[in-house]
Amino acid sequence: MIKKWVTALAVGGAVAVPAVAVGAPRQPAQQLPVVPATLDAAAAAQQTSASDPTAGTHYTIGVRLSRPSCPAYWNLDTTGEHASGKPGWVENAVVQAPSGHGTVQATVGWRYNVNSHWALIASHRQATPYWGFIERSCLASPPNRILSGHAHDGGWSTVHFQPAAGTVAGERHLTATATVRDGPNGYVIGNLGSGDTFQWTHRCGHHGPWIFGWAPKAHTWGWILAVKIGNPCTSDDYPDAPDSHPRSSPATPAQSNLSPSQHTNTTRATAPPASAHTPAPAAPAGTSTTGGPSTQCYPQYTVTEHARARATRAGTPIGDVEPGAHVNVRSNDGVWLYGYISQVSGGAGGFGWLLDEKVTRTGTFCD
Repeated sequence: MIKKWVTALAVGGAVAVPAVAVGAPRQPAQQLPVVPATLDAAAAAQQTSASDPTAGTHYTIGVRLSRPSCPAYWNLDTTGEHASGKPGWVENAVVQAPSGHGTVQATVGWRYNVNSHWALIASHRQATPYWGFIERSCLASPPNRILSGHAHDGGWSTVHFQPAAGTVAGERHLTATATVRDGPNGYVIGNLGSGDTFQWTHRCGHHGPWIFGWAPKAHTWGWILAVKIGNPCTSDDYPDAPDSHPRSSPATPAQSNLSPSQHTNTTRATAPPASAHTPAPAAPAGTSTTGGPSTQCYPQYTVTEHARARATRAGTPIGDVEPGAHVNVRSNDGVWLYGYISQVSGGAGGFGWLLDEKVTRTGTFCD
């Protein structure tokens, strides 16, 4: 098998990533940007080997294998409970020492746990692909957090393993391998190979640019680099300002209180493409315990960075929303929220849709 090398730029330097000729297993040739991680020094020393150059990165935690070898998979199925297809490669617990003399215990780069069964890892072996899914039982003492990875402020941030469905605008085939992310430049949630199909939408993000759509081979909605399908993005497809942050950047320091067994029912969005004119959801019929039985209360959010309000979910823009504006939210699916926005384009307020990543919860509003 003939290999060639490509270089992926990341914060902190360039990293060589292998790309394999046609007919070989599909390999993501992308590199997740380096983000700092907070890891107890003693714990890190127990899990990694100083003689092993693959012990870890700024955004993964080095974890040894609990078995002599373990298969890694490109993707999980639609439930997130089972591997999809044949193993992509095999990770070995013992590898040849960098000096070429003897062997050392190897590690893989733990990124996050999908559920009680699976974890995403980075393979540091130059002869193997980069991101893939491995059984948690194959890992010796990995972190117990579920769908939580390192944020680039040193805390933790949520992995959106089930992006909500979008509205398909077209279908194209990839011209190169790609990783599927939970947001623009976010966490890896799947892999695609050259020639695979991607059903794209009119949702694009900067720092790439990135484009959102349905990835049939990966069994999930998600984001890929737009250049992988010839970049169909137009200026109207970018709801964010150029300096917007990826979804995976906010920190969530608190660890999940749920046990791994309580997370085993994680599923992915497999719904068919949604209508471009998704109707606004009805207002909740909640009541306030302090404002009287007829008072309706809603979560109130404050816009933290420039955003664009839309008439429908990922639909036609209706105006710009500046930081400080309030949103009384009627519905929030984790990606888009709908509610009353206090000010749109410097004028009066109105109902509309905003990206959830542009706001933060600041209180409750009762009318």
